[in-house]
Amino acid sequence: MATEAKVESNSKTFVGPANQTMVESPGTWSQRLRHLLAGLNRSTQFILLAALIMGLSMAFVGSLVSQQIRLAAAHSAGEGAAIYMEAYLDEYVQELATASTLKPESVQAIDDLMKETSLKQHVLSIKIWLPDGRNVYSTSKLPVFYYHPAGPIAAAMQGKVVTRLSPLDHDEHAYERSFGRPLYETYVPLREFGSGKIIAIGEFYEMEHEIGS
Repeated sequence: MATEAKVESNSKTFVGPANQTMVESPGTWSQRLRHLLAGLNRSTQFILLAALIMGLSMAFVGSLVSQQIRLAAAHSAGEGAAIYMEAYLDEYVQELATASTLKPESVQAIDDLMKETSLKQHVLSIKIWLPDGRNVYSTSKLPVFYYHPAGPIAAAMQGKVVTRLSPLDHDEHAYERSFGRPLYETYVPLREFGSGKIIAIGEFYEMEHEIGS
C-alpha cells in the first residue's frame, strides 16, 4: 500500500508591519484656516470672520483716505506754488504773446533764477511750453520737442493749475529721473500783462517732500 507522505513545510513567512514614516502635508494657509474654524462653534466662527472682514475694510479705507489727503495737500500746495512761479516767470515770457521763441537774454535770465534765487531751494527743473505743445525752455537743455503733455497743457490753457506725481516715463524726463526720487510736476498758466491772456504754460518739478511741507 502506498503511503502518502504529507510534507509540511516548517518554514513560515512572517509579514510584519511596514516601517513607514507618516509625513503630514503642511497644507495651504486656507486649508489650515478652515481646519481651525471647523473646530470652533458657529458663534466664535462668526466673530472671527467679522473681525477679519472689519480689519481688512479699515485697512482699505485708511489707505484710501490717506491717499486722498495726500492728493488734496499736493493740489493745495501746487496752487500756492503756481502764484510763486508766476511771480518769477511772467516777466520773462511776455514776448511769447507775439513770438514763438524766447530771446537768448530771456533764457539766460530764467537760468539765473535757478542759480541765484531761493527758487532753487524748491524747484529742481523748469520747462515752458507754448499753447500748441512746443517747448521753448528747459532747465536741463535736453531736447524735449518730440513730446508734450497734451492733457495738462489743455487743462492749464483753461486757467487750471495741474499738480500730479509724475510717472517720469518719457524720454524728456531723463534729467528729472537723475534725481532718483519721486517728483511732483505742476503746470501753471502764464498770462500776458494787461490782457490776462494765457500765452504759455510753465511746468516745474519739486521733490515729493517739498509738496507736503
